[in-house]
Amino acid sequence: MAGELETGVTRFVAVSVKTFVLSLGASLGLMMANRGGASKAFDDSQDHCNDNFTTGEWWRIPIYLACSVGVLGQYRFRIDRYWCPLIVQLVAYEVQYEVFHGMKEQHTSDH
Repeated sequence: MAGELETGVTRFVAVSVKTFVLSLGASLGLMMANRGGASKAFDDSQDHCNDNFTTGEWWRIPIYLACSVGVLGQYRFRIDRYWCPLIVQLVAYEVQYEVFHGMKEQHTSDH
């Protein structure tokens, strides 16, 4: 059991570091491509965004669960144990979704 835990923690840290490095590289690339005006380019692109993309749609939960399965596969999690983390991720997603929509009236500019 301790070996499985150690391997899982090592993989989690490795994926976290990889994600951080990829995010940092993407943000630096965006800054260089826009010559330092990445924020202005982001703000200008808001006209093309649909902030109600998933609001009230029946398919938002199956798509979220499919993405969650992809994440669990990245950690090489055993398929027969997917049910527990999927429940935790789904509950966290629903709480985040409800809080976001509950606070939507107070915060009109969420970047």
